[in-house]
Amino acid sequence: MQKQTVQTPDTRQASPQDGDDMRLAHRYFVALARLEQPAWRKLFDPGPLRFAERLLARRAAAPVRRRVPLFFGASMDVLLPEVISEQIHGYGLFDDVVSWMALCAVRPGDTVFDVGAHFGYFSLLFSAAAGSTGRVFSFEPTPSTYTMLAGNVGPDPHITAVNAAAGAAAGRLSIADYGLKFSAWNTLSEAGRLGTSGGAGLLASARPTLLLESGSARAAELAASLARDGYRAFSTERPGELFELTDAAAGALRYKDVLFASGPRAGELLDRAGRLRTAGPRYGTPAAHR
Repeated sequence: MQKQTVQTPDTRQASPQDGDDMRLAHRYFVALARLEQPAWRKLFDPGPLRFAERLLARRAAAPVRRRVPLFFGASMDVLLPEVISEQIHGYGLFDDVVSWMALCAVRPGDTVFDVGAHFGYFSLLFSAAAGSTGRVFSFEPTPSTYTMLAGNVGPDPHITAVNAAAGAAAGRLSIADYGLKFSAWNTLSEAGRLGTSGGAGLLASARPTLLLESGSARAAELAASLARDGYRAFSTERPGELFELTDAAAGALRYKDVLFASGPRAGELLDRAGRLRTAGPRYGTPAAHR
């Protein structure tokens, strides 16, 4: 399978919104540098207290709630030792690759649907990227998980939390709820985490950009369908990189996450990724811990 890798940054004239994008990307790369530092340095950053908190939480009878800062300036409550919460707890960053793809995909003024929002990390990140003129709608069907989500995103006036699933039709569904400690594994689908997809009308009318969890035969089928409908597929193997997939279905089998875009957005994605990557210290822009 071939891939087209970004080579040069965008050379368009910068706007004030571009500055907000670059500051957000800079904060991301600073957090990433902390996450990727040698193990011995992690004894001092984030320090032994954070390790002790996670260790004690794993031995506790019930999940332990902690308020933690996120790399982009917001904060949220997490529940230790829940797996997503543990990753956020140390450096305010979860899933460095998906966070990078989110920065590439979301622009100031965008409206974003976060489907399966969990405790709200990505909803808060989407809101930071979309800015004061953007909106985020966060869908979380599990009642207990939704309570955490609503508490985390409630102070942000640009986020609307919805205690419902997003699917092909109105109705009621059963969900496998493993409790807050294992809430990352809750699912509506017996066959896998990517169930029957809806939104055909939205895809046809609004042509939204899609960031999907992939790596399965079901994802490959969906990727092939989107490609036939004029969508282009993009992915990455590391933060700071974005490339176009020449075979969307094969890419959806190989890569954990795939970004789909059409029209002008698709044509601009690689340039945008190239510009945002220059905000990283490893790419020549000095960065200091803040």
